[in-house]
Amino acid sequence: MEQTKVENDIHTFEVYLSNSKEYDMENLVFQVAVPKSMQLKLSALSSNVIPAQSNEKVHQSLSILNKNKNDIKVRFRIQYNINGEKVLTQGDLSF
Repeated sequence: MEQTKVENDIHTFEVYLSNSKEYDMENLVFQVAVPKSMQLKLSALSSNVIPAQSNEKVHQSLSILNKNKNDIKVRFRIQYNINGEKVLTQGDLSF
């Protein structure tokens, strides 16, 4: 996740996901949560499949309105199926 722009308390981020595994990543879901003091706007994923061993990247944009100018804390969750197995990864980021 990379912050690309800040304008009028709106922070814009770009997310790029790729796949170095031997199998396709299917049914891809990327979710984000921010504190209640902030407002989140999330675009749709560019695709819900990432081909195996692919440099092709799935892309998603998000904007966070941060009127209080607090540190931005983001909780993310990535879920997908690969080779018949369901995978869930989650974590926290601060900006």
